[in-house]
Amino acid sequence: MEIDLVVQALVGNRIKHIEHESLNRIYAGYSQKYGKNVFIKAYKQGQQNKFLVEMAVNRQLNNRYLGQKRLTTMIDDFSYILILEDLSLKDLDWPNNEEKLAHEMGRQVALFHTTVQPVQGMPNTTDLVKIVEASIMMVVSKETRDALLHINEKFHDNRHFWNDLKMTESAVLHGDVGVRNFKIIENEVALIDFERARVGIKYVDFVKLFYQDFRLDPKLIDAFKAGYLKIGTLEEISENIKWYAIFYTAIGIYKYTEKIDDQNFKLIGEQMLDDCCRFLALT
Repeated sequence: MEIDLVVQALVGNRIKHIEHESLNRIYAGYSQKYGKNVFIKAYKQGQQNKFLVEMAVNRQLNNRYLGQKRLTTMIDDFSYILILEDLSLKDLDWPNNEEKLAHEMGRQVALFHTTVQPVQGMPNTTDLVKIVEASIMMVVSKETRDALLHINEKFHDNRHFWNDLKMTESAVLHGDVGVRNFKIIENEVALIDFERARVGIKYVDFVKLFYQDFRLDPKLIDAFKAGYLKIGTLEEISENIKWYAIFYTAIGIYKYTEKIDDQNFKLIGEQMLDDCCRFLALT
């Protein structure tokens, strides 16, 4: 691809493209220009906000940022290039040492929530009702969409819901907290990949991790919360908002699995939705 030649001209010809399941195009290798190993993301035209957020959050949290390039002419649908220092990343030894790792994950998420500030291009999802309604309308299946609209109405019928929502704490969220986005860097657990960061209700950042990776294991959830409390604070969230956050996450999974065939992930979304229905006494 022509964009590969542009990246090599920018940082050196020892950079190689890495296959990655993403809209971005990923590169890594030794850069003659920077004199070190680099990690590069090329973003498509419609991904400007993700490019801006990833760049800004890295500059707030670490020293990885090396440079960026905004192309004057779109090449192979790509318009933005972000250059970061490549670190020696190792996967977590998961599912071994789960409780210890869950504790460290909690610390890292708390560090993110307490450190990162809103930046240009960062979505704001604190008006969760508006976000949920818009997300439902993006679901392709009419049958699923109608069922989600019905569940949404049932949440709204609770007389405490609106006040609970108004009183719920928000923060800058990572937006994609899961075991795959935690790595070992210099023998420490670290959170990576910040392009989905957004302002929103704090509990939203926990839902997918608790369901998908922790399998709702109370020991792992408690270990995560204990680690979180080493750095951050956890307000007592109302049951209404906890389950609405789970509902919102389930909608996102339904949207994703309509586009990409991932049956295991779809089952997690269905489990979330079933649990929401039980909470609302719809089953």
